[in-house]
Amino acid sequence: MKDWREYNDAQKHLKDLYSKAGLPYEGNGKYGEDKRRRTEQFIKWASVIALSFLLGIVLVGIASAAEPALVVVARAQIGNGETWGDNRGAYVRKYLNGKENLPWCAGFVSYCFRRAGYNMPYTLRAKDYLKYGKQVKKPIPGDLIVLSRSGGGHVGIIEQVKGDTITTIEGNTGKYPSKVKRIVYKGKPKNLIAYIRINRMKEAHNA
Repeated sequence: MKDWREYNDAQKHLKDLYSKAGLPYEGNGKYGEDKRRRTEQFIKWASVIALSFLLGIVLVGIASAAEPALVVVARAQIGNGETWGDNRGAYVRKYLNGKENLPWCAGFVSYCFRRAGYNMPYTLRAKDYLKYGKQVKKPIPGDLIVLSRSGGGHVGIIEQVKGDTITTIEGNTGKYPSKVKRIVYKGKPKNLIAYIRINRMKEAHNA
């Protein structure tokens, strides 16, 4: 064990460290066995906190890097939607590529693909996505859900899959004022047409 008498000159600095950490410290000018023990405890405590913080940053970075860009873009749109009337408003015009007074679920998905950097046609027809990708039985985040509904189809972006529960992000669902929101499906929807996976090679690297 080191001779702790060599560190007497560092007493003020150590006292400051103890004060910031909320630990008691006896400033009598000497470092006895008790102070040595508490110093080691403080160093271990600080090391654990620092390592935990760094690990948290790494894990968040890994999760963000693994998440599809399409999902990230769609999530940022939650809460946006109709204003001033059914199928109307600034966000609806944005999703419909400048148009209004049209169903906008497919336009919302097209907008998200464009913002995520995909080289995809900008379509306002939900069922067009049946020909833009391949059907899959087990969807993953970033896939699409295509549903049938009166007068046509409906499409959304799959955000999360846990067992048989699928969470999507969709536009143009429900009555006015319809907003982009999460929809949770427990089990296979009765009006499901297909889960669609878009070729990730269509995603630009600079997205």
